[in-house]
Amino acid sequence: MLFPCTERGATFQGESFIRRRFLNPSDSVSSVQARFGFSSTYAGEETVLLTVQIPGQSYSLLFALNEEGHLILRETIGKVTTGSTLLYQHFVDGSRHSVYYKRDPEETILIVDQEEIPVSLLDPNTQMKFKLIPEQNLKVGEIFVGGVNEAVPALERFKRFKGCLSSTYSPIN
Repeated sequence: MLFPCTERGATFQGESFIRRRFLNPSDSVSSVQARFGFSSTYAGEETVLLTVQIPGQSYSLLFALNEEGHLILRETIGKVTTGSTLLYQHFVDGSRHSVYYKRDPEETILIVDQEEIPVSLLDPNTQMKFKLIPEQNLKVGEIFVGGVNEAVPALERFKRFKGCLSSTYSPIN
């Protein structure tokens, strides 16, 4: 699934989000990329920047900001969750920040503002809980930009993003 590769952005005011469905013809997610820019001056609540969900394949990818303005990455594949939380930098400062993430069978790379960040295994209790819609096609996934809806109960504590998101690109497999 692709979004425009050119420099484009959208301002979110905490009331809306972009949702797009896609079909993952494979039986699993073997490779994923995510690339986007963001800026915000709104702190104090956890907000979703970008998330990819494929409930039938027990897969999720989440980029979010916590209430202190730190960037969070979580990727769940089956019962394994990897991720990182950047505690040393405050991202709710009005500056444009860039994020690049790539995972395939050979490597996992997270680059934030041109700095490579380690990604590690996390506690199994942090994995996503999926709510399957009856008779849902197990290969259908969704990408949410700027927030999520109630169909993702594991993310209900997260609010919708207030700020600018730009150049969102996220191919799967």
